[in-house]
Amino acid sequence: MDDIIKNITSVAGIIGLILSLFSKYYPELFYLKKDRKVKDLLKIKEIKELLNDDEDTKFNEFLNSEIKENVFTIRTGIKTNFKSIRKLQHLKDELGLNYSWKNIKNSIRFISLKKEKPTIVISIVDAMVYSIFIISSLISIFYCLVAMYHIDKSIPFKFQLTFITIYTISIIAAFFFFRNSINILDAYLIKRRLEVVRNESE
Repeated sequence: MDDIIKNITSVAGIIGLILSLFSKYYPELFYLKKDRKVKDLLKIKEIKELLNDDEDTKFNEFLNSEIKENVFTIRTGIKTNFKSIRKLQHLKDELGLNYSWKNIKNSIRFISLKKEKPTIVISIVDAMVYSIFIISSLISIFYCLVAMYHIDKSIPFKFQLTFITIYTISIIAAFFFFRNSINILDAYLIKRRLEVVRNESE
């Protein structure tokens, strides 16, 4: 019983430590990256202000595009070119309801901008691969939890702790792998929503 309590305490401690470190430093890294983008944007705007509209029109157009692309990236988290911004904005307006830029960002890998109206393209291979990823992640999490619970209590505690650490890290890795894989679900939802909206407009 004491060994079980020790294992549970150790697992809770390790998970708590990892989550606390992640919650502490991840936002800082995120805002640091965002702050860098804002600074780059301000530099571009400063350069543009130094130029007259009559000076090097093509370069001014380039700067305008850069500014709009950077603003769009900062606001949505989506890095794309100037020509695609209008199509993505149209996509968001077309979706309506509670669809946000986060949903679109999660689905960006499956969004085709080749036509005037954006479409969602999910191939059979994509569906199969992502399904395998999702199922594998869930199996990995379940296996690690079961294995952690059935660690041999007769081995020295330091080895038990080593196994617990390995399983805990594996669970966290599998969870993030799972979280990234389910982005395809956002793509499916957007695809279904577009079908409904466009069928109604015809």
